[in-house]
Amino acid sequence: MQVQIFIIRLAPEHLANDQKQLNDFLDSVTFKKSATQFMETQNQWSVLIHYEQTTTKRVAQMKEIIDLSEHQQKVYENLRLWRNDKADKEGIKSFMICHNSELMEVAARCPNTTAELKQIKGFGNFKAEKYGDDILSVLNAS
Repeated sequence: MQVQIFIIRLAPEHLANDQKQLNDFLDSVTFKKSATQFMETQNQWSVLIHYEQTTTKRVAQMKEIIDLSEHQQKVYENLRLWRNDKADKEGIKSFMICHNSELMEVAARCPNTTAELKQIKGFGNFKAEKYGDDILSVLNAS
């Protein structure tokens, strides 16, 4: 097991970037556990992440993300945020809604209708009907 320390500065000009760095790192490794400490004098959080190196499958997924255009990467990130929020609200794991590879394909193909969404691998009738309107809304907003 390996460790990595992140500092999350709470100043508005740093917060989003610091959080993105942490989230990007967490997406690239197998998370094991964490410890946090608020450092009041610096107005920041120290985050210690225990992790294992990524698998070959995850490296392939990261390559696919890099192959997306800049706009498609933004759409993919918006879809991931939507999925993670939806999973939290439903009390389930995010992969139970959509796998990252499915979201990448949605970002790449940018369907306009539920019928077009059903043409993407992983989106059968149930998933397209349950989450299709939300996904199309994210796509239209991106």
